[in-house]
Amino acid sequence: MDVPLSSDALDLSFHPQESQNLLATALISGKIQLINYDKLDQHPPSDNEAKDEEGGEEEDGDDGQQPLKKSKPSPRRGEKLYTKLWNTRPSQKSCRGVHFDLQGSSLYSIHKDRSLFQIDTETGKVKSHWRNAHEVAPSRVLPLTENLLATGDDDGVVKLWDPRRPTKNSSQAVGGGIDPSASALRSYTHHFDWITSMMYCSHLEPPKEIKKDKEKQRADQVKREKKLRRKKRLLQRRKGQLDSEEEEEEEEEGGRGSPSIATGRSRLVVTSGDGSLSTIDIRAGGKNAAEVSEDQEDELLSVASIKGGKKLVVGTQMGMLSLWAPSRGLLDHVDRIPGHPNSVDCIVTLDQDTILTASSDGLVRVVQILPHKLLGVVADNDGLPVERMARKSRWLASLGHGNRVKFTDLKDLLEEGDEEEDGEEEEDGEEEDIEKAQDRGIGSEEDDDEGDQDDDEGSVGKGSQASEDEDDDSDSEGERQRAEADKKRQAKAKWKIETSKSSGKVTKEGTLDFFSDL
Repeated sequence: MDVPLSSDALDLSFHPQESQNLLATALISGKIQLINYDKLDQHPPSDNEAKDEEGGEEEDGDDGQQPLKKSKPSPRRGEKLYTKLWNTRPSQKSCRGVHFDLQGSSLYSIHKDRSLFQIDTETGKVKSHWRNAHEVAPSRVLPLTENLLATGDDDGVVKLWDPRRPTKNSSQAVGGGIDPSASALRSYTHHFDWITSMMYCSHLEPPKEIKKDKEKQRADQVKREKKLRRKKRLLQRRKGQLDSEEEEEEEEEGGRGSPSIATGRSRLVVTSGDGSLSTIDIRAGGKNAAEVSEDQEDELLSVASIKGGKKLVVGTQMGMLSLWAPSRGLLDHVDRIPGHPNSVDCIVTLDQDTILTASSDGLVRVVQILPHKLLGVVADNDGLPVERMARKSRWLASLGHGNRVKFTDLKDLLEEGDEEEDGEEEEDGEEEDIEKAQDRGIGSEEDDDEGDQDDDEGSVGKGSQASEDEDDDSDSEGERQRAEADKKRQAKAKWKIETSKSSGKVTKEGTLDFFSDL
């Protein structure tokens, strides 16, 4: 389903609370629109209904169309599945970024006139305004904690903000608004080109060398504490102040050991157009707070974490996906995944092993990491480059170069693992054959059907016709069930996508053509 907007959109953000079906969009006109999609969550539209809302024509008298299920009430024809709650325009310049805070009560926005706004989610009114928050136009905004905010600009400067911090009166500030010198907590200038993406990792795995050093320091500290306890007990024993029972209790407490060492660390991961990735310790200041990687000789456009923060996936301008391992340090990537024909502008984590990538060719792909494999295509933005992409639960919202937001339902994709586990006990052998065939570039529905027919004909020629008829009668029901399961798996491996409205065709994405170089 597409939601039309009043002008071209540059950014979007989902409300963090699961009970709130709200989406905020930043428009090039400077407006911010809040959209409620409750009706969409209640009864998702079918493909034909989505075409009707987009303005497409529906053929009359299509007898082959299946009726809608009666389990969920279907919307009336022409009924909108979304509601625009409010529009606000805090600045006359374009809104380049928008993001909800962690509670969802406020909305932060950045604009081309270098300003930063805090907007009330319920009313759409401005709560705080920072004029000239950056020396150039900001490009990214990201809330880190309940009272900490990060922004990045086109010159590569990253700033941290605390909305609670006392600020000067707006009448005393130059040009009105809040004086940024009294508001910005810290500023980092280790990048020299525009900030493309930011991601906050509360538990980023430390490098192995640092982890070993911390363990050694902790062991030395435990030894020193034991020596001090022994000296203290000797002095108390000489003075007769320590009983035997108390001594035993202290020995037991000392033998229990110290609390375990925290293996995680909180870091702000930043990618830049200068070709480098950096991690910032928001609790530290100065030059030692940031660790910068080597030059990757390509613009780094997007970043996402998988494997519980043990791996980072970065999208580049040339279409490569670079894999980073925090345990080995973030000075350079550890692996590169080719295959995207165009730049990877956005990455969203689907689960611990799978990501969604949005490219400038307008396609949203499902890519599995370790082992690397393209699982299919879930959305097409009519060939327009995807500017932003966000996911909340089963819904994926993406923005192309246009004045509309595209909603994609990921319900079937999220349930794929459960259905495969249910059929593993009965069809382990057949699944392996299908996966091998797909890895060789084979496995379309037509080829599988023809292969089954050829096998049946060959078996008839070799064996007895009477015995084969008896086997077919006894196993016909099981074969039909296996055939239906095969079609479901093949359909999920090759997602059907809708191309541009003018063509109106339906295409299928190959399984291995995308990663033919691997």
